Amino acid sequence: MILRNAEINWNVVPKGMTILFFGHPKTWKTTVASSWAEGGRDSVLLIDTELGSDFVPGINRIICTSLRPPVEHVYTEDGKIETDGMGIPKTKITEPKDRGYVYTVGDLIGQPMPTYSLQEAIDYIFDQIYDNNFPFETVVIDTVDEINTWVEQEVIAELKIPAMGAREYGSDWALARDRVTSIISELKKLLKQRGINLILISHAKNTSFIEKDKTKIIQKSADLPRGIAKKIMGMCELIGYVVKDDKNQVHLSFDGFEEVQMGSRLRPLQGKKIKFSYQDFVKEITSYKQEKKGEKHE
Repeated sequence: MILRNAEINWNVVPKGMTILFFGHPKTWKTTVASSWAEGGRDSVLLIDTELGSDFVPGINRIICTSLRPPVEHVYTEDGKIETDGMGIPKTKITEPKDRGYVYTVGDLIGQPMPTYSLQEAIDYIFDQIYDNNFPFETVVIDTVDEINTWVEQEVIAELKIPAMGAREYGSDWALARDRVTSIISELKKLLKQRGINLILISHAKNTSFIEKDKTKIIQKSADLPRGIAKKIMGMCELIGYVVKDDKNQVHLSFDGFEEVQMGSRLRPLQGKKIKFSYQDFVKEITSYKQEKKGEKHE
């Protein structure tokens, strides 16, 4: 067994990180995240679950519109539903170009647009990585909120309940939480093994609660149920709050405090607020001066 101290060289940006960006709409989360790599936009794969990347030029994207692949009946030549030997109707996965979506921008506007399920997108990533044929430095999921919505819809249908929260003791919430976090955890594990970054994007929400002294606190967090948000945040090395100031400048804050859930395991970024760009992210890390024994950090 080889034991080695973890020596950190801040002249080199760590790889294989799991990062959560959350913020309100129109804060450029998709645009900036889709180029979050040393190789720029060519080195990032975006899994678009909200059809929100149409106006980001030059991106590599997989458009996902469901959790599982949609299926359809198989028909005979005379138009009847085909059945198996038990009389059960046969089904097949609907072709990606036949799932009802069209291009809304560009030269192909109005023509059928291939879309995929999240399951198909993740299977593709796993297959390409195992075949050593995955050219990307970073995978972005935009947004994890939509994945949670799909999982909740699946749980509602599976348990035959009218809405989330209908089951006793929160068992439906627990089932959804475990499924969402399992998806993220398995993908994170594979990407980290290969030194590939995983970026999760979420919208921001404001939640209020009352302290013991009856002080009302407004807390900003990812737009996810509390249990899922807590689990996902625990998986992340970086949690950044994306905010636009009154001068229309967008910043990424790791300055966590009681009212905002954010932070960094990377010392150069702890408590920092930087311009929301990969270049400024790299600059902040590589310009950090390691604290030496007997010296205070500058």
